[in-house]
Amino acid sequence: ASVSDYAAMVTGSLDEQELLRRELLIPVTGFFRDPMSWEALKAQLRVLIRQQPPQQALRIWCAGCATGEEAYSMAILALEVCQEVQNWPGLKVFATDIDSRFLGVAGGGSYPVGASDSIDPVRLARHFTLGNERLSVKPELRQLVLFARHNLLDDAPFTKMDLVSCRNTLIYFQAEAQERVMRRLQYALNPGGILFLGGSESLGALQGDFQVIDQASKVYRLVRPVITALAVRDGFHPTRTAFRARHAVDPQGASQPPSLVDEGTRELLTRYVPLTLLVSPSRQLLHAWGPTERFLRVPEGQANLDVTRLLPDRLSGIAGHALSVVIRQRITHEAPPVQIERGNAVITVRVVARPIAHDDKVEPCVLLSLEELNTGVNTPAVRPANDEELNRLAELERELAESRASLQSHIEEMEATNEELQATNEELMSSNEELQSTNEELQSVNEELFTVNAEYNAKLEQVNTLHADLEGMSTSTGIATVFVDESLTLLRFTPEAALLFRLRPSDIGRSLADFNPQLEYPQLLDDLRTALDGLRPAERDVAGPGTSRYLARVVGYGDKALGTRRAVLSAIDISGLRDANRLQLLIDSLPEHMALIDGQGTIVQVNKAWADFACSNGGDLAQVGVGTNYIAAMARSDSPDAAEVLRGLQRVLTGAQDSLRVTYPCHGPGQSRWFVMHVSPLAASTPGFANGAVITHLEITPWWDHGAPAPEGAHE
Repeated sequence: ASVSDYAAMVTGSLDEQELLRRELLIPVTGFFRDPMSWEALKAQLRVLIRQQPPQQALRIWCAGCATGEEAYSMAILALEVCQEVQNWPGLKVFATDIDSRFLGVAGGGSYPVGASDSIDPVRLARHFTLGNERLSVKPELRQLVLFARHNLLDDAPFTKMDLVSCRNTLIYFQAEAQERVMRRLQYALNPGGILFLGGSESLGALQGDFQVIDQASKVYRLVRPVITALAVRDGFHPTRTAFRARHAVDPQGASQPPSLVDEGTRELLTRYVPLTLLVSPSRQLLHAWGPTERFLRVPEGQANLDVTRLLPDRLSGIAGHALSVVIRQRITHEAPPVQIERGNAVITVRVVARPIAHDDKVEPCVLLSLEELNTGVNTPAVRPANDEELNRLAELERELAESRASLQSHIEEMEATNEELQATNEELMSSNEELQSTNEELQSVNEELFTVNAEYNAKLEQVNTLHADLEGMSTSTGIATVFVDESLTLLRFTPEAALLFRLRPSDIGRSLADFNPQLEYPQLLDDLRTALDGLRPAERDVAGPGTSRYLARVVGYGDKALGTRRAVLSAIDISGLRDANRLQLLIDSLPEHMALIDGQGTIVQVNKAWADFACSNGGDLAQVGVGTNYIAAMARSDSPDAAEVLRGLQRVLTGAQDSLRVTYPCHGPGQSRWFVMHVSPLAASTPGFANGAVITHLEITPWWDHGAPAPEGAHE
């Protein structure tokens, strides 16, 4: 009655949920839908197949195939291109969908006859058959396509695909799900592979990973493949930590010559601004302002822009601590003043570090300033130090230098160890990614194997069904049948053949030449070899046990080149047919006119005398021959006795009268003739002739006394 009522019903009914899901999953597809797009794809398939090694199969994935028309169209297009370029690599089309109901239709390969409207007549004749108002895919095309259930969002994608088609499927997904599916399709493609989308779909966030081949037809080539499956799982999010050095240029991009303002600014910075260093988060010097020559030095050895290495020893530790505080806490830090010697003077310097960043998403750089609190102070006069003080001072300096050297050595060792640990960690991460990628590939291979196994199981079920049908047919016919291979080895036989050849089930696998059949058929083995060689079948009338006769027929089948050549011998018992022929000859030799009728009065058999009399008496055999109704013929007769004869005949057929005998005249031109008609019922157990009867007409004219008047008729 309302939407809320329906929502409540859907919540509590699994069946209604399934019906609603099927309504939302619309299987809108068709053969060669959007022909212009297929022509654009065909041009790219030519390039792929020309470059494809003959021993490497061309792999195509049709994701969201619905009822399978697009998958079959893809296989047809690939076959046509192989024919054009004369390159025949293996071809396998993987067609997947989430709905098993649609996959059942696709796997059956049978569609309404109206589906052929969009198929070219040449393609239609080559790949399809029409019958019973259905359009069916031929087996040689069907075996190129593997159908399997697959969830694009949850299941592992296929791998190493040369072409992936996903048309009119992404339009049902939200933006996040679309990007997730597109990443999986990208992972499935080989480098340089082709992506084929629907008219209402686009690459989205993958614009930079694909080259546009035909924008209108939505055909793209992969230029930036996914290396590992880890990227598929993580969503390919770019790193958010980056540092870029920028240089100021004018809007046209050309450097401008320094102006008077720039020169003035530089002079003021040199004379009045304290030495200020722009330092990266890794303590690397990026830029310097002020009197750099007063404090910075270049140490011996390999060039290094670490600020703590460039500053004097008494300032390097203080500067390193200030940098650590600013980078960690992002606050300004002022270190206590410290006195250092510069030439013959002692100056007091304060280290100030300030954070600087243009974006909250990146780590800040640091402005490190060395502020001089007093300058030009001369060293006060002091008492010269004695030897003991000098030696003690030198010893302390040596110990301090050794401690610093030892500390530096430990630091370097720790840095080396840390670098090794980082390298090992990176190798472990790389190995982990490779293992995950291998696991994804194994899952994809497992999906493919499951699909192939399902296909083989379906074919095996068909073979088993055909085998059962063949067994049932050969058993129900009651014909003695024997199957042999090229070496005349016994493969199969029917129960009737077991009696004729004296066979048992354990004899399968033995040569037929080892048996002595009860047929007088000396040419049997020769006829079998002739049929196996592909020559015409053999057919012979041979004697069987007792007085029986058999029609023996030998036929070969199978492909000799593939080693599957076989032969079948069938022996049909024709003894009953021979007896029937003899019986017909017997009744044809009698002078009486004889006919056999069924319970409805239809004539089913006559002898030669009956047929000859009907023709010679000026009548038409078609009126009293086989297939006509004798009762109807009697009803049309103008004889005065016809009505009474008809009543008696019907009484015999219904069992009310045991027999009927009638003497009647049948005069011809210029002669008088008398006949006796006799009707006898058939036995009730006669097969196929219940309530039937035998009718005989015997001419008795020679037996009448010519002097006596002819009787008008007599009945019994």
